[in-house]
Amino acid sequence: MGFSGGGVARPQSGCRLRASDGTPAPADRHPDGTPTELRAGEDACPRESRSEQRSDPGMRDARAGSAPAHRGGGGGHGSTRGRARRGLLLVAARERRTRGGRRADAGFERGAAGHREGHARQGRREPEGDASAASGDGRHRHGAVRGDALQGVPRLVPRSRDGDSDRDALSDGPREGRGEGGAEGRPHADGLRPRRRRRLLEGRPVLLRRPHRHPRPRAVAMRTKAAWRTLALALALAAGALVGPRAAAALCAPSAHGIFPASGIVGTSVAAVVPGMGLAGATASVLGEPGLAVTVQNATDLEVALQIDIDPAAALGERIITLTTPAGSVSVSFTVNPAGGPIVDDVSPLPILTTGFPIVLALTGQNLAAVALEHVTVSGTGITVTGVVPSVDGTQLDVSLDVAVDASLGTQALVIATPLGGAVLQLSVRRPAPVVSDVSPGAGEVGTVVPLTITGSNLTGAALVITSGENGAGGIAITDVATPDDSTLTATLTISGALSPEDVPRLLTLTTESGQTTAEFFVVAPGVPTLFGIRPGAAEPGDVAPVELRGFNLTGASLSTPSASLTLQNAVVVDDETITVDVTVAGGATPGTDHLLVATVGLATSDVPFRIVAPGQPFVGTVRPPFANRGTTTAIFCEGVNLGTVVPGTGVDLSGPKIVESNALALDDETVRAILEVDPTASVGYRDVTVTTAAGSFTKAAAFRVNVPGQVPIVTDVAPNQVDPGTTTQITVTGSGFFGAGVLVTGPGATVSNVVVDVTGTTITLDLTLAADAPAEARQLIVVTENGIATCGILSNAVAPELRAATLIKTGSVFEVLTSGFRLYIFEFSINELFEEGLRTYAVSSTGATLALTRLQAENVGRAVRDVPWAYVRVRGLTTTNQFGVSEPYRARR
Repeated sequence: MGFSGGGVARPQSGCRLRASDGTPAPADRHPDGTPTELRAGEDACPRESRSEQRSDPGMRDARAGSAPAHRGGGGGHGSTRGRARRGLLLVAARERRTRGGRRADAGFERGAAGHREGHARQGRREPEGDASAASGDGRHRHGAVRGDALQGVPRLVPRSRDGDSDRDALSDGPREGRGEGGAEGRPHADGLRPRRRRRLLEGRPVLLRRPHRHPRPRAVAMRTKAAWRTLALALALAAGALVGPRAAAALCAPSAHGIFPASGIVGTSVAAVVPGMGLAGATASVLGEPGLAVTVQNATDLEVALQIDIDPAAALGERIITLTTPAGSVSVSFTVNPAGGPIVDDVSPLPILTTGFPIVLALTGQNLAAVALEHVTVSGTGITVTGVVPSVDGTQLDVSLDVAVDASLGTQALVIATPLGGAVLQLSVRRPAPVVSDVSPGAGEVGTVVPLTITGSNLTGAALVITSGENGAGGIAITDVATPDDSTLTATLTISGALSPEDVPRLLTLTTESGQTTAEFFVVAPGVPTLFGIRPGAAEPGDVAPVELRGFNLTGASLSTPSASLTLQNAVVVDDETITVDVTVAGGATPGTDHLLVATVGLATSDVPFRIVAPGQPFVGTVRPPFANRGTTTAIFCEGVNLGTVVPGTGVDLSGPKIVESNALALDDETVRAILEVDPTASVGYRDVTVTTAAGSFTKAAAFRVNVPGQVPIVTDVAPNQVDPGTTTQITVTGSGFFGAGVLVTGPGATVSNVVVDVTGTTITLDLTLAADAPAEARQLIVVTENGIATCGILSNAVAPELRAATLIKTGSVFEVLTSGFRLYIFEFSINELFEEGLRTYAVSSTGATLALTRLQAENVGRAVRDVPWAYVRVRGLTTTNQFGVSEPYRARR
């Protein structure tokens, strides 16, 4: 269809006509608005169309050059403009015949003809001062977007001033970024429509990008409406996936822990590795200045291998490499340096910082000798660079960091910036592992509901699970887990009435992103006093030991001992779970003997042993936890007396093979901690535990048990896997082995509540609340059971930046981001709201939150959206965690 009100109509056949000298008339369109282009070396119209032209009087008049009087002049027959005009007259004559001779208004037709003529002659050299432009015969010029362009947003090729060179640059195949279906508005030039019809084309659907106006090779020309429609649908779906609502179901989102090397030299190729999780099948793209090409060599779940080719002329500075999987995207920072610039190949230990503890990171690479203290900074608060010591040969750099107890948590950036370039390394800041100081109550009666309170430190966000008992009886459900503050965890335990009292305690396991710890919980008979703990459980002859007894149903209890070697004084029932007493050991008591302390309530009694030890000799009364599963790593605590001089590192040993003990450490004179690594094939059963100090050794027989684990949990899906700050999202986790599971989400500002496991153990539902100031980063959703853990990635989205923008695009127009928390801003101007990469989207990157358009930038915006009197504007903000927040687009006049 033609311009309403008398524009040039198009032939129904969809072909392009030729003037008498063979010059093609302007490109035609199919009835649905999609363009058909002229094929090189072919006639523009089928044979029957040419015969129709010969039989049409209007056509004959046009070929003879005798246009009807109402068509105004516009160039002689021998001129380029005259030839193009004759082709237009052929089009008009044929359309006039098919529509019953309806004639177009002369003024309107002249404007439309000039409009189309300008497109038909794109790439032809036109003098800037052509008088026809002043007379209203407007030409649409396709300019170039230059400067300030980001890699990933292809630049427009500048128009040539020498005739065919522009055609060569733009016509041989599809233009970069344009594809063959990039969205574009329907072109029209200002001054070509009547004033009353100035808004004629607004409100129409956005059409696909029209093909180039020159003949193109047969192999790359798109010839059918079906092909255009198919590609348009694909592009629309792709764009929707990028900026539209997220899918309701998704796989585990990817996460990355950095890129190594983190920097490279211009003119070189770098083999880089991105470690992380959920990276299988990842593709790579680059955001930043041109000159960096990234190719994925291999992508597994835990690692992506990249080939990075750096052009010798590449601009220096940071690039953002984005890895995209079907479940989402994650980005890392790579820096292009000049010759001699620093290269960071690796860092050890793993750059995981713990609040309240200093750390020294050893960076290895090249050209590090010139890096000094003033060249290294860390994002966030509470992390101070206290020392930078390079090696003489520049292959190692030791960076000392002091991490405050209130340092910013989550993902942070360590930035090296020297006169010869730099690098950006990714750090993870966490709280220390959880510590339990008290469990109240420490026991529960069969058939009751127990409100549980655990106190300690670093408990925020912890998941809580309980073991199923020595014989796998189960029967205890945990609900309503919450951490109202960092030192408190509350929950509700429901104990089945079908259970029997148990001599061996259950283990309560608390898990955070920083580690696990355990506490004991006993199942006891209703109304019966039960003693299950004593501290300290030993003393030397002649000592007076202040002892605390732990148990349940102790209200009204009396305390006694049948031993003549012990004297009990000052016994106090503190509460239903605690009795304190001073135990005096006779000077002549025999070391190495055990004696009983007995609590009596009514006719019921309960007792615990108390040991007399030789002076200075170590003693272990309790090992907790008293068991672990095959294939796990566990921290155990040995409680007793005279343990302060334990041999560091190796002072704890377990009998039997395939258990590796390490990191033995005395926490005080009564407690030793050690780490156990239990091999997956370790023998099942009891092990003796031996603690060695400077004064000797003590062995507690059968103090630790190796168990065969049940089914380890497996996570197959988390939906949704992207969440917004300041919201509560219901999440569904699917998989297997979820019986008795707890759930936690890593990173600051995440709270998990209302965890429900279905009866089949294959589905978990939960509510995830993200604080309004929760940082945007890749997180892990962790499912914990007594048999192990399983993880799946989720993404917390960046806050959408608020953009205060000019309503008119021109030189000097100011666009300002009002939202803080971003380190890089990308201001984008496009012909529509899709902001597709290509010729019709122009982008300007800035490290500042304010952009004032320069004259060149304003001109480049105009070229990118040249067909319409407006531009869609938005900004993308990059956080310190390399996540993008995207503002809402709006339309500005130009």
